Amino acid sequence: MAPKERSRAPSVRGILDWELSCALRIVLLGLVMAIPVGYVFGHYSSQTGFTSLILFGADAQPQPMPELKACHPAVMPGVGYDGEFYAQVAIDPTLRNPHLKDGIAYPECCSTRILLPVLAYVGGGGNPWRILQVFAVLNLLFWLLLLFGMVHYLSPQTVREYLCVVAAVLTSGAMFSVARSLTDLPAATLAFYSAAFCGSAAVAAMALALLTKETYLLSLPRLMGPVNQDRRAIGAMAAQLAVAVLPLAVWYTYTHLHFGFRKFDAPNTRWPGAGLVDYLGRAWRHWYPNRIFSPRLSQELLAPLSLLVQVGYLLWRRDYKSPYWRMGIGFAIGFLLLSPDVFIDQYSFTRDVIPLTLAFNIGLMKEKRAGFLLWFIAGNVGLLSGTREMLLFLK
Repeated sequence: MAPKERSRAPSVRGILDWELSCALRIVLLGLVMAIPVGYVFGHYSSQTGFTSLILFGADAQPQPMPELKACHPAVMPGVGYDGEFYAQVAIDPTLRNPHLKDGIAYPECCSTRILLPVLAYVGGGGNPWRILQVFAVLNLLFWLLLLFGMVHYLSPQTVREYLCVVAAVLTSGAMFSVARSLTDLPAATLAFYSAAFCGSAAVAAMALALLTKETYLLSLPRLMGPVNQDRRAIGAMAAQLAVAVLPLAVWYTYTHLHFGFRKFDAPNTRWPGAGLVDYLGRAWRHWYPNRIFSPRLSQELLAPLSLLVQVGYLLWRRDYKSPYWRMGIGFAIGFLLLSPDVFIDQYSFTRDVIPLTLAFNIGLMKEKRAGFLLWFIAGNVGLLSGTREMLLFLK
């Protein structure tokens, strides 16, 4: 009589390959959605609506527009955050309001990122109070659109794939953008859809991403195909690139002719690694004297290291045929070139490279090798601060 085979406990790789049932997927996605949805609606006030999400500063310089002051939005101590400038552009996205130039810092830059202000203006029907409410919640709507797109177009089924989807949408950059009503997450969502779509739809999504934030020129490789194409294919690719960039070029010209051309005092790029080394040095000096392993201080050190892991993965696992890889590779290079002025804190640089995190986790969904967990943990462990802050708020 043959001896009975011993039952073996499932291996880690086996667990990662388990397919989640439909009911379990719905529960998981519901729990994930509850975090930013609860955070946004938790900031609602009967007096000020959702405007506390925009972070208007009591000491903002320059002083806000009179039309904004008349709305009596929620105001925080200090100078506020960048969302307060985009919200003022939304009150008059044609830029004809005479108070606009004096109401925001760098009006030519903030006004170039015009898509969110236009959406808020249309959604608010031209009424300043309603415009502010729409603007404050637009990031949440784009976050939900990103989650829907990742589930619909990537069709995750296994534990491995859902781990990657959840890590991508809950990354710090995305959460910081939602919490501060910024342009980064909406631009990243549109870049994702450009990678998910084909043909003219992909070009249109890319054009909208560029109108949301001009630095998404780094995502243009998504519209480029393999290098061994014939002349006709290369010509079509060049036409797609031109169509995608044209709306930004036209609006950029209009904005800067209106406000003038000004050189920024703080450069966004430096020699490779200069900003990263400067930031790590400051973070180390902040942490080392007390050696306290608090979540906040640990994240200060780990955030840029996780992004560096993501850069390494995309450069090592080169996948030229993947539109998602091409969407993110420009941001991988861009991350290495960020200046110390951008590496102010993780609230800044993590949201500047959201497509890098999306491309990294989407690439990991196909990673069947034993090193999946190592890559996954190393590439995402430093990008939990945004979700952690939201959970602490909901607690």
